[in-house]
Amino acid sequence: MRIEREVVGIVLAAGDSRRMGRTKALLPFRGSSFLETVCHRMQEACVNQIVVVVGADAAKIRQVIGTKLCAFAVNPRPSDGMLSSLRIGLGQVNPQAATAVVALVDQPAVPAEVYQAVVSAWKASDADVVIPRHGERCGHPILLDRRAWPLCFEGPLDEGLRWVMHHPRVTVREVEVESPFVALDVDTPEEYQRLMEGDNE
Repeated sequence: MRIEREVVGIVLAAGDSRRMGRTKALLPFRGSSFLETVCHRMQEACVNQIVVVVGADAAKIRQVIGTKLCAFAVNPRPSDGMLSSLRIGLGQVNPQAATAVVALVDQPAVPAEVYQAVVSAWKASDADVVIPRHGERCGHPILLDRRAWPLCFEGPLDEGLRWVMHHPRVTVREVEVESPFVALDVDTPEEYQRLMEGDNE
């Protein structure tokens, strides 16, 4: 059992939303936005600090969301991939934090219980990485113990977190969850419409 220490959150929101045609972070979802929903659910899981990594739409997102809910960091080269955004996020969170929960902005339907499940699994184990799994599919949010943070700066950008999770020094724990949304991104207007029509968790 781990000693209680700070859990921080990183939301990856630097993509250009080209396939969606609109800024995904600001898409409406249940009276709020994608980004606000993700942040609120992180907070329900006792995440103490949230850093949102944004890209070209940084000014627009900041103007709409404000800075009370989260802090922002800008990835000047989001085309380098998610790992480049994660590195920027890790550079902005409290360096003394025990672990970071990494979420995707286009997964607002992931319930707070999933965030709580990965944090609880990390607290009860010695794993460096905790991943939620629904059936045969794994997804986000991914929890990274601080011991794994340096590896995020060593791996090839084009391999993303796969390189980190397969590193011989890293132990990974998968946690079965009830929500299928851990493995479902919302990248297109059609996927957004299906999400809103289903409107369930």
